[in-house]
Parts: sequence; structure tokens; C-alpha cells
Amino acid sequence: MKDSTLVQEALAEIRRVGCEGEIYIEQSRSTKVSVSGGMVESLEVREDRGAGVRLFDQGRAGFSFTAELSAPGIASAIERARSIAEVVAPDPANRLPDDPGQPLPDMRLFDPRLAEVPVRRKIEMALGAEEAARAAEQRVSGVRESSYQDVSGSYHLANTAGMESSFCLSRAHVSVELKATDGNESQTGWHAGWKLGAEGLDPAIVGREAARKAAAKLGARPAETGRMTVLLSPEVTASLFGELAALFSADAVLKGRSLLAGKAGDRIASSNVTLIDDGRHPEGYASAPVDGEGVASRETVLIDRGVLRGFLHSAYTAARMGASLTGNALRGDYCSRPHISRTNLYLRPTGVSAEQLLRGVSDGVCVMEVMGLHTINPVTGDFSLGASGLRIESGGLTAPVDRMAIAGNILELLGSVEAVADDLEFLVIGPGATVLLRNLAVNGQS
Repeated sequence: MKDSTLVQEALAEIRRVGCEGEIYIEQSRSTKVSVSGGMVESLEVREDRGAGVRLFDQGRAGFSFTAELSAPGIASAIERARSIAEVVAPDPANRLPDDPGQPLPDMRLFDPRLAEVPVRRKIEMALGAEEAARAAEQRVSGVRESSYQDVSGSYHLANTAGMESSFCLSRAHVSVELKATDGNESQTGWHAGWKLGAEGLDPAIVGREAARKAAAKLGARPAETGRMTVLLSPEVTASLFGELAALFSADAVLKGRSLLAGKAGDRIASSNVTLIDDGRHPEGYASAPVDGEGVASRETVLIDRGVLRGFLHSAYTAARMGASLTGNALRGDYCSRPHISRTNLYLRPTGVSAEQLLRGVSDGVCVMEVMGLHTINPVTGDFSLGASGLRIESGGLTAPVDRMAIAGNILELLGSVEAVADDLEFLVIGPGATVLLRNLAVNGQS
């Protein structure tokens, strides 16, 4: 039975049991290949087919799912969701999105050629990345993992209020994590690249870049302690702000788990900070026409020239807070209900190149890697992150440094942003650009 027919039958059944609700159908196929030492360590080919059902009955919500894509299977899931809703406490904010909007037409999210790529070719890509890393740098002493991953699928979502959306999506990426050694010293390096499909994905570039990153850290010395000028690389910016996205979750705000609670309309950052979440960006890894509730993806300005303008919402939090929908209720798969998450979260460039930023720093450090992002306190905003990178002297990158920590408070960090370069990259881990911070606390470690 076609998805469209199943969807219409499901909606009819939801109405028959006297509820409002939605049906989400996923059919996807994914591959993951991991190699090390020229040998395949693991190979996983997975197919997911199923439906998730969410019902609303006078403010009560129930969710269930099924792997049986048939009218009886979905009807059983609807009955389970209705039974759950019967025992849940009512909340008037439990309801379908009021005005989901219209998705952008002709978004390029899918490469149909990915389905034709044989598994042997995928293995060769993982092996090729490892081979390129070893060939590029003789000090590479071990490759922890070289991997190829992809996903390709179709997704169909509709609700009893008349919203219906279907789309196909594909992603493929290669990553390498390795170690470089010189004498008794070892350093690690990681790099990844992605495309909509296997075509155009160059494993050799990924392997060489991972090797370069590890080798560049060899010979590192502890950084000095003090307040100094800091450049964040695009990868560090992407990782850091990806972690900070949780602070902008309206759910966290409602539960008092974000330091931004009660600060809407306040200045929380320097005027150089404009933070945007854009689920429809043509280059974004996380782009899609709609979110997991069928709300059209859109551009949401969270911080506008330093002023906090709003949060990331689901239909529930938007109703609770009287806010506009943002299209940030995402699903992991058909087995999970929507939850608030970022899409493509990035800082708007301030009209300067990364080279100009570097030339303007007489003494400082360029942070190329951070550790411990999960330790950021979302309520107080305090943080202390392990870091490594390169010294900056007289406008140029010099010796590698490590065993350092950058510490402070998130609001202090946002206030220290002096510029955002125009080298915005849409990486697997999220969008990132080179960012200049002034007077940041750096602690050197022996």
C-alpha cells in the first residue's frame, strides 16, 4: 500500500476515535562502514520502515509507533496512543500547530544516485580515506577509525488539520580519526566531509586533512596563562555553538534549565553577534522542508546584534509562551516523538575575512580543538574547556600549544565577540566560521 493511501486511512481512523492527531511515515536505508589498518572492522546496512502516531484529545497527548506499515498495524498504534492519552494529565498547549506555513519549493536535499552505489564502493571510500592519511604524513602511527556513512529515505507527515508534506532526503559522509607520533609524543586528528550522495565526496581530502591536523599539533607546548585575544576556528565555533543551542530551547527555558530564561529583549552579547537558526539553508546538513510536526522550516533570528529576540520552539512551547513557530521540533526516527533541537545554527559574518582577523592579532592563540563541551552549565553559563591550537604572533600562526583551558561564563564569551569572518562552512557537525574574541581567560597547564 502506498504511503499516501496509508496516511489518509490513518487520518480517517484518528478522526473516527474522536481525536486530533498526526501520522509520520519513514522508509529509509543507511550504511555504515568502519575500517582500520586496511581491514573492515564493521559493516552495517540497515533499513527502517515504520510509522509514528501522536494523538491529542482535549489537551491530553498520546504517542505510539509501529514497524508494521499496513492499515491494521497503524490502527493498532492509534489505539495505543489513544489509550495513553486517556491517562495523561490535560494541558491546553498539547495541540497541533496553529499555522505550520508552506515549505520552500524545490529544496535540493536528495541525490537519487546514492541508492545505486554498491557496498563495495562504500568500503573502498573508507579504505581510501585511511590510505590517503597514511600517505600524506609519515608520522601517522595509527588510524582509530576511518568510516563511510550514508542515509537515504522518504518521509511523509500529515495531520487532521489539513497539513501534509512528503519529501526525500539523502546524506553521505566520510570521516577519519587518527594519531600522529613523534618520539614519545602523540597527537590526534579528526576530519569529515559530506555531500548529498557519494558523488563528489573525496575521501582523499578527508584523510589528508585529518593527518595534517594531527601533525600540526606535534611539538606543542603549554599555553601561557592570562587574558588574551583568541581566534576560534570554524570547527570549534560549530562545536561550541552547537552545544550552546540547548540554551535557546524554549522547553529548557520553561523548565528553568537555561540561563536565558527571562532575558528575552535583553542585550546578552556584543553588537557583533547575530545568531541565526535556518532549517532551509541550501548548504545545511540539517536542512529539511518541514520539522517533525510539519511546520515549514524557516530562518529564526535568536540574537540580533547582541539582543536576545527569542527561542527555538515546538508547537507545545509556542502555545505555552504565546510565541511564533520556528520549525525546530525534530524527530530522530519514527520511534521518537518530536523534540526541540537546532537545525543549521550559525553566526552572521560581520564583513571581514579570516585572513584580516589573523593579521590584526599581534599576540594571542588560535583554538583549533576544544574538549569537555558537555560540561558547560546551562543554568549558570559557567564553563572551562580543554583546548589546543596555535600561537598567534605578529599576525601569523606560529607554534602549536596545548594543555590549556579557556574558561569563563557564556554571557562573558558572547560579549567578547569582536568579529565573525566570512569563511562560513557548513560542516557535518554544523555551520562554523572563524570568530575573534577579545580578553578571554586562558589558563596554561603544566
